[in-house]
Parts: sequence; C-alpha cells; structure tokens
Amino acid sequence: MRVRGADLANRNFISWLQDLSYDPSFHGSIDPLPSFNLCYSEEDLIQRVYPPGLLALSGGDSTIFAGRALLSPRNTTVSSINSAVLAGLPGQSTRYLSHNEVENPPVDGDLNAPILSPDFLFSLDFPSIAPAILELKVGAPIMLLRNLDPREGLCNGT
Repeated sequence: MRVRGADLANRNFISWLQDLSYDPSFHGSIDPLPSFNLCYSEEDLIQRVYPPGLLALSGGDSTIFAGRALLSPRNTTVSSINSAVLAGLPGQSTRYLSHNEVENPPVDGDLNAPILSPDFLFSLDFPSIAPAILELKVGAPIMLLRNLDPREGLCNGT
C-alpha cells in the first residue's frame, strides 16, 4: 500500500490495516483505532466532513472542499449526501430539468400514445448521466462526468 506523507497518523493506520488479516486479536469483532471518528448516521458523517459553520462561511471559497470527500457505492446515497451538503451552503439554489420526452414510434396505429411517460424518464438514474433534476448553487463544487470541451479545460473529472 502506498502512503503519501510520512506523518504518524498515516503510519499507524497502515500498520493497523496490515495487521487486520494476521493478528489473531482482530478475529471476530474489530476495534477501530482511537483516532477514528465513528459516525452512526449519514447526517453525523456529513456534519463531521462538512461542518455546518464551515459551509455557511464558504462564500464561494472552493478551497474549503480541498481534502474533504465522501464516497459511496450507490447513486441514491450520493444524491442524498449532495442534497444535504447543498442545503448547508449559503445562497439560493437553481433547479435545472432535463428534457422529459422521447420520440416514440406509433403503437397500434395511435400516433400520440407515449411509450415512456415523463415520470418514468425522471425516475431513471444512470451513473454517467446527470440526474433529471439537477440542483446547483453558486459556489458549490461540481464535477463533470463527460469531456464537454477539452480545449477549454471542460474535461471528465474536473
């Protein structure tokens, strides 16, 4: 495992992590390191990573987000966390709606019968596509999921 920086906390964590599979005292229940901050709810975790006072004072200063991140394997959890953090930022949010209709072939001769309803289209949530309802605030960090204009620096992950 690579460790950036040689501070004591990183070295202690690496040592503890390496001992997990070899130290018999770790079989069964695992006691976390004393330096770990235990959180028992999503709200508590969000408040530890993004304290409300820090968010309220951000004022568009993107440096407050440097070194802070929450990762999740599920899009629904990411959406929930994003909404909670966005609500803590100062300012008014703006909602952007996706295009909510599909060109459908005629079904049984009825040219106006939609195959996919707008409600169904709004419910779709794909990993690499923006949500149907995108809520943003001035000063909130965003990350592009596609290369929109690489010449101008609008690339995936920026």
